[in-house]
Amino acid sequence: MPKDAKLLKLNRSDFLFLLTNDILPLNQAVTIRFKTTHSVAEIREAARYMLAMYPRLRSIIVPTLFSYRMMILDNGNSRVDALFNDAFQVKRNMAFGTEEFFQYRRGLVNEPCLLDNRLGIKFHYLPDDPNPALIIVLNHVTGDGMSQAFIIDSLMAYLNGKRPDFLHLDDSSMKPALFEKNYFKIPLQLLKSYRILRKESRKNKNDKIIEVSDTHTDYFGPINSYSQPFSVGIKPILSKAKELGCGVSIFMTTALALSILRNQGEDKGDTVGILSSFDMRPYFGDNRPVIGNYLRATMLRAHRKHFDHPKEMMKDLQEQMNVFRKHLENKEILFPWMIEELQKFIGRKNFARIIKGSKRKEIMRMTCHHSTVGSMDFLNAHGDKAHLCGYYTATAHHALFFGLSTLDGEIQSFFTYPEAEHTVDDIRKLYKDLDEEFLRLLELKA
Repeated sequence: MPKDAKLLKLNRSDFLFLLTNDILPLNQAVTIRFKTTHSVAEIREAARYMLAMYPRLRSIIVPTLFSYRMMILDNGNSRVDALFNDAFQVKRNMAFGTEEFFQYRRGLVNEPCLLDNRLGIKFHYLPDDPNPALIIVLNHVTGDGMSQAFIIDSLMAYLNGKRPDFLHLDDSSMKPALFEKNYFKIPLQLLKSYRILRKESRKNKNDKIIEVSDTHTDYFGPINSYSQPFSVGIKPILSKAKELGCGVSIFMTTALALSILRNQGEDKGDTVGILSSFDMRPYFGDNRPVIGNYLRATMLRAHRKHFDHPKEMMKDLQEQMNVFRKHLENKEILFPWMIEELQKFIGRKNFARIIKGSKRKEIMRMTCHHSTVGSMDFLNAHGDKAHLCGYYTATAHHALFFGLSTLDGEIQSFFTYPEAEHTVDDIRKLYKDLDEEFLRLLELKA
């Protein structure tokens, strides 16, 4: 280990992503398109600055006696430049939106990432498109989707002539967001979270989760991503969500659930189980971390009994989300977090066996995973030298994944799907059904 390097302990999410990465490469690919023109040298310089600015981006995974650590290399270490040279690539004569582009991006998303000798981030620049595109692939072990948004925001600031300050290395620990400051309260906190978990388990034990695909596989294969525009923009959805008294995310989740229920018979199940991610950073107090894995997921359940009453479904989903946020605010998720912490001690090979067995026995049941990043307009707030006209995401996931953001008032969405369980025609139909559901919900009266 170099003398100027630092070892960072992996938190629960980091470690589980590392283990899962052996089975399914957990790559998050964001493609940004520029209205402005930028040379290869300019983009390369900005990308290299990101490694200097964010210490975690110049990390590799190293084994320890009983576990693994993230080794943070000093920015001046010659190995960082060598690793960056491998991570930064230029793809000539390729246009965004072509079949060649989609296959190229598919390869990046499915490419195994050996983090012991490669960086957890890659930059692939396509300079010859009329709107040059930069594909930024962040492995989930290195950081989550919010981390990627922070990195792109800093990159846009740099391209606009600013020089963001170098940041200190964030502590990976989740304890500030999980534990009460007064440690004597922890036993009561643990008991309360156990009771909440038991109550929710009893409440949901009879739910039959709907799976969209008729094809089930017992292995983890390649994934692909597909996106197309909706007929409706974000402004009418924002207005209608406000009128109906729900958040935009709940409006989208309701539309997704209704479109699935409309096309799945009662024999397929009675509940659409949509896994939703929540950013834990706001619960860290004054010292919020930036780059890393600080998300927590919960399953929002849309029940068939509310199919003919969309406003009741919205109300129920909003209540579920509010209850989970309350648990986060009151630090009432300690017991399930400690159970998950125990998984760090079962070993890499045993964890792989458990995950594969869960897939084979259909234990990991969910309808899909939904993530709403929100408006990305802040990326264009740094000046006119660099300006974006597109922000497109593709995230590796073992199940159907629907992601959504907005830029300049337009919805930027995608479905990521396992190729062995879905076809692109299946996803096109999902888009068509979801678009129709948006239009129906816009007709609702408060």
